[in-house]
Amino acid sequence: MNERRLNHLLKQNGYDAIVATTLPNVFYSTGFYSLGQKFISGTKVFSVIVPGSTPRVALVLSVGESDMAVEQIRPGVELWPYGQFFVYNVDENLPGNDGRFSGALRGSVAPGHMEALVASLKHFNLENCRIAVDELGLTPAEWSRLAGMLPARFEAGNSLWKEIRMAKTPEEVANLGKAARITSEAIDYSLANLKEGMTENDLAMIYERYLLEQGAAPAVSVVLFGDHSAYPNGVHGERNLAKGDLIRFDSGCVYNNYYADLARNAVFGKPAPGVLDKIRKYHEAMLRGVRDAIAAMKPGMTAGRLFDIAVESVRRAGVPEFERTHCGHGIGAELYDQPVLRKGVDVGLEAGMVFCVETPYYELGLGGIQVEDTVVVTADGVEYLSPATGPLQIV
Repeated sequence: MNERRLNHLLKQNGYDAIVATTLPNVFYSTGFYSLGQKFISGTKVFSVIVPGSTPRVALVLSVGESDMAVEQIRPGVELWPYGQFFVYNVDENLPGNDGRFSGALRGSVAPGHMEALVASLKHFNLENCRIAVDELGLTPAEWSRLAGMLPARFEAGNSLWKEIRMAKTPEEVANLGKAARITSEAIDYSLANLKEGMTENDLAMIYERYLLEQGAAPAVSVVLFGDHSAYPNGVHGERNLAKGDLIRFDSGCVYNNYYADLARNAVFGKPAPGVLDKIRKYHEAMLRGVRDAIAAMKPGMTAGRLFDIAVESVRRAGVPEFERTHCGHGIGAELYDQPVLRKGVDVGLEAGMVFCVETPYYELGLGGIQVEDTVVVTADGVEYLSPATGPLQIV
């Protein structure tokens, strides 16, 4: 967690504390990644952060997930478990995590999640304070109930969480770089194992198996052949690979709960000369748009201006009809972090922001041609976290 940034933004906005209610924000603030929040609809996990030189952090969670919590949470995070769960031979004097897990099992503070959240807020003496709460993890009924349980002033805080998470810590950058490199390697490995007649499913399996062997998990796996590659979010299936097919990867992985998102193209064998010429021309234009946008990135440059640079560059490179709603996005504990490179977005870049910069072109009957690279903003420019895209590959 970027504690310095959190402290600054809470002070700037006049908040005494902030509450996370959604999986990315709870993970970001505590290190705990709840399987319940990910897989079981309605599971409630919260974190409460009080700013300071060393922020105070409470994790409110079902006692049934406290075994995961004692193995994942960062030092100093306090556990506030709620509910019941049955494990035997519980003894707080047991060594290591067994003792901590036993303590959590015996330390349930309330029967339900709202009571436990309120108990943690009271513990931090926040009864009469101004608190930002990520509204996306609470139902309207829960929001009303919370407001009725304490006289504190609760205000919607999801947008503030997104702003806090924009600039990454060195640890986050390292995880994002590793995720990007694994993804790039997986694509290269997949392309090295192409065989005529294989299906999109076959290639996606090769790609995803490589990710798993490197300690990452599949995230986005758009792996498409031929004119099917024109489907922006197409589902890989039983289409067979034929000579001359365009191949598009728009793919990523998750490494240590941080995301990657890259796009690459290749051509399997040579299509008809006119078709290959068009694919090469359009790929070079997409590549030029990404490279020019990345070359212009530096602190203070706005996300909206980078969008304009990417689009204008593609058009100058020979695709005057090119239009996009966005040409990239932040990436982190979510696949899409803020800011998004979209027209008119006036958010200025800061050192530590990590972006996927992309210029996709989809033409039905031809295919999808897409370049996407990942970079981190530095004090005076950018550094690539993924290998930079090169010329169109013919394999």
